[in-house]
Amino acid sequence: MAAALIVTDNAIEPGHRTTTEELVMHRSTAQTPPPTSTRDVARLGGGALGSVPPWLRHADRMLREQFDRPLTVRAIAAEVGVHPVHLSRVFRRIHRASIGDTLRSIRVRYACARLHDPRVELADLALSAGFCDQSQLTRAFKRVVGTTPGRYRAKSRRVALSPVLPVHPSPLLRTNSSSAALDSET
Repeated sequence: MAAALIVTDNAIEPGHRTTTEELVMHRSTAQTPPPTSTRDVARLGGGALGSVPPWLRHADRMLREQFDRPLTVRAIAAEVGVHPVHLSRVFRRIHRASIGDTLRSIRVRYACARLHDPRVELADLALSAGFCDQSQLTRAFKRVVGTTPGRYRAKSRRVALSPVLPVHPSPLLRTNSSSAALDSET
């Protein structure tokens, strides 16, 4: 009988004897938790519980500083000194996003900041942000922001040009008829 088998190695709680049936139920209902044991942290390459390994901080820094260059997981892993698969898994576990998604997001944020300048051409912006061409920038931009770079630029211009009215208008901005009505009430 499967329920009668006793599992001691993969117990749900340390020191607790768990049946195979309990283990299967636990694994099917539980989500992957963050690393909590010292064994998990050591496997991830961290020091104290919950800390980020130094090589992962170096990989983050590379993404932020070299986003405009062609970066591959293999090149980043070679630079930080870990296997590419290990880098990808730990990066995703810590950041809740892949290296490619994170790099794309950094590039799009850079593009958003530069789109406020109307003199910057989209093709030049795409190349300076690390994209191969304008169409790749547009696809990534739409995926991250939800609109195209051209529409984003037009909307940011409209917002910048629209007058900002105070929430509570000053008494000096009232029309004569409204100020006369206020004077008659007092």
